[in-house]
Formats: sequence, C-alpha cells, structure tokens
Amino acid sequence: MDAPVELAALHRRWLMTRSGAERLRMATAMFGLAKTLAVARVKALGVTDGAALDAGVVRQLYGSDLDPAILEHLLERLARTAGLGPPGS
Repeated sequence: MDAPVELAALHRRWLMTRSGAERLRMATAMFGLAKTLAVARVKALGVTDGAALDAGVVRQLYGSDLDPAILEHLLERLARTAGLGPPGS
C-alpha cells in the first residue's frame, strides 16, 4: 500500500477517536492559524487599510477555491458592507 494513503487512513482513524467537540476545537485552531498567516502575508504586501486588508485575506483564504465570479461578488458585498463601494473604486 502507498505510504501517504496509509498515513491518511491512520490520521483519519486517530481523528475519529476524538470527540466532536475536540475535532471542532482543532479545526477552529487550524483556521485561526491560517487566517493569521493570511493577514501577515497581506500586510507584508503593504496593505494596511481595514477593508482592503479584509479583501486581501478573503483572496488569500478562498481565492483558489471559489469561482472567480463568486469571489468578485463576495468582495463587492464585503466592500459595500464596509461602505466603500466596489473594490478598486
């Protein structure tokens, strides 16, 4: 058997020994770390404005997973919520 497949199965079995609350805590901690890293990367690019920072973090976290039209719609809604109008306006 392929080692990565064996490791994935072992990891899944280990996760399933944890309670739902423990798995939720782990997922929350992992998302928190991912968000912290995304914020640091966007700030390293020189973005410091709150709304622009939020948009950059959304792009970092979800940009490769969302259809481009959906991502742009999400960013437009985020900008409207911030009272700034569409991104880049």
